[in-house]
Amino acid sequence: MAALRLDITLRDGHAHGWIEADAARTKTASNLERKTRFLPMSAPVKTVSGLDWSRAWLQLRREARMEAAEGKPLLPAPNDGGSWANVPLSASSAGIWLRSLLQDVGGPELSRVGTHSMKCTLLSWCAKFGLDPSIRRALGYHTSSGDKSINTYARDAMSTPLRELQRVIDSVASGAFLPDQTRSGYFVTAAAEEFDSSSESSGDEEDVDDAKAEEAIDAIAGQWQGTRDISWSKVAAVFFRHSTSRCIHVLQDEAGAEFCCERRITTAYIRLEKKPDFLHPLCSTCERIINRG
Repeated sequence: MAALRLDITLRDGHAHGWIEADAARTKTASNLERKTRFLPMSAPVKTVSGLDWSRAWLQLRREARMEAAEGKPLLPAPNDGGSWANVPLSASSAGIWLRSLLQDVGGPELSRVGTHSMKCTLLSWCAKFGLDPSIRRALGYHTSSGDKSINTYARDAMSTPLRELQRVIDSVASGAFLPDQTRSGYFVTAAAEEFDSSSESSGDEEDVDDAKAEEAIDAIAGQWQGTRDISWSKVAAVFFRHSTSRCIHVLQDEAGAEFCCERRITTAYIRLEKKPDFLHPLCSTCERIINRG
């Protein structure tokens, strides 16, 4: 692997950009040309958490004396004595390491998580977001034979795919794009704008008072029972409602900054003074975490 390159700028006090490197050994290196050609790698420093992970990662690498240079693996295998070997960590060992880091985070079944899951997740988000297949192919390091000349003369053929990937990540971070929902709920803002537009076009209809409508639902529907045998009336949590989608999210730790589903609290969410009697629509991920706990 070649040395790391930092393409990072500060805007509004936040880091934007990429950490980049060139890998010499890849699983797709099946012929001499591929084996003697570097594979460029890029990692966005701005992620769904909003935190700048790059500084901490680089500092930890310095403290662990991990050298990023030609002939050195990006993630070397550990030696028994606490030092680092000169060979890369195997995919199976890296998967075990990853699952051990995620065991207290929650989410999907960890036995199904591996190093390839990160690439699959982002490419799945891009597909749900509606990015062009050519963009997704480039992000997955797959191009057609006819694109070879185009990419050669482009000099930076990945600039557009990477910008589009960052757009997807930013949309997840802001809550505008919800890739874990069903198809009808991927784009909360777009759905709300369409609803508002159709409502405004009908002059005979009155504006909907969401608060009164939800009070009426509480009175008519009764106490929420959930999807499993759990007493939601005894769940000690703080509840928030998205101002546009009206979807309810659960905050187990009142001092926390994230919901059970790991979405961050923003100004788009309204804290509810009390738990609604009828929890609908309820974030499916928050509900799953509560049921599991």
